[in-house]
Amino acid sequence: MNEPMHFDLVTIGGGFAGLCSAVRGAELGLRTAVLEAGTDDDYLCSSRWAGGIFHVSYHDVKLSPDELLAAINHQTNGETDQQLAAAIAADAGRTVDWLASHGAVFTQGSQIGWHRFALAPPRAPVAGQDWRGRGPDRLLGELRRRLEQRQGRLLLGTRAVALRLERGRVVGVAASKGGKVLDQRRCSRHCRWRVSRQCRAIPQVYRAAA
Repeated sequence: MNEPMHFDLVTIGGGFAGLCSAVRGAELGLRTAVLEAGTDDDYLCSSRWAGGIFHVSYHDVKLSPDELLAAINHQTNGETDQQLAAAIAADAGRTVDWLASHGAVFTQGSQIGWHRFALAPPRAPVAGQDWRGRGPDRLLGELRRRLEQRQGRLLLGTRAVALRLERGRVVGVAASKGGKVLDQRRCSRHCRWRVSRQCRAIPQVYRAAA
């Protein structure tokens, strides 16, 4: 990692959010990378341990955006950011469709309505570390495979330590690997992760061509 590394999109953390963002960005032609602090291929993260049920505030993701927005506001006592809540309400149903087209296998987790989209094979509803080979674990592996197919990078053992800001806008990230800090604020000679100025982190970019 002695040469500069330039990406259009860098995500922090190799869970569902980070991998999905990177895969979608790669589909849209962006150079993407995921920074993951874990060092093993089956690195631990909350997505891997999760029950794998997709819902919005304990409601079926296929409900109308108005119903989902109301559910979010009810659960949060109206204190959530309304722009973010509206985006989640509008895109939740499309998200599970996108995941299904990218290797996710869903099953009805139980008779509860909002358990309609549970990753298969589901985890047992008991305490314990039974995540290996279960739906969430399998989906993480599939998302990684699809990221690498599109020349995206999953950088294991790499921990983000600071965001790089210019004029109030994130333009890069400083990270640590093997005890060495990479891309300090003034750009070290070891490695630079920069975000392209042409890339705009707005929902419309990710909804394009979906």
